[in-house]
Amino acid sequence: MGNLMPENPDSQIFQFYWNYYRENPPEGVIPLRWMAPEAIDQVYSSSSDVWSFGVLLWEIYTLGLLPYQDIGQSSLYTWLREGHRLKQPPRCPNQVYKLMRRCWRYNSRERSTFSDLVKELDNISNGPHYYNMSIAIMVTPPTSDYDYFDSFDAEESSLHGCQDV
Repeated sequence: MGNLMPENPDSQIFQFYWNYYRENPPEGVIPLRWMAPEAIDQVYSSSSDVWSFGVLLWEIYTLGLLPYQDIGQSSLYTWLREGHRLKQPPRCPNQVYKLMRRCWRYNSRERSTFSDLVKELDNISNGPHYYNMSIAIMVTPPTSDYDYFDSFDAEESSLHGCQDV
C-alpha cells in the first residue's frame, strides 16, 4: 500500500480542502472567526489554514472560548487588518503564544508552514516551558470487598422513594 504521508504535507492539506470545497461549496454561515484575512477575500492556501490552526491553538489554551468574542463579525476584517490579534490566554506559555502570532501574520508568505509548526510544537512539548493542561482525575475510594457503587445506588433509591426489587 505504501507510505500514506505525503512528501509535502502542506500542499496535500491545501489540495484536499480546495478540492472538497470546490465540489461542496459551503452554504449558510461562514466561519469568519477562524479565517485568515485573505481567505475572507476568497484567497485560499495552506497559509490560510495555518492561520486557522493558530486560532484552534488559542481555543485549546482558553479551554474553548469563542475567538474574538468582543468583536462583531462585520468589523472583524478591519480589526485584523489594523494589526489586532487575539490576546495571550492565561495558561499559555510564551513560546506557544509566539507560535500563534507567527500563524497570524497578515502577510501569508511570512507565516510558518505546517512542517515548521510540527517541529516547533514537538520542541516545545519536550522543553522546560511546556504547560501540562491535563485535567485532574476524580479521586475514588480504593477497591475492596465493600462495593462503593452498590451502596451509592441504594442511597440514591432511598432518596427517590424507590426500592430495589
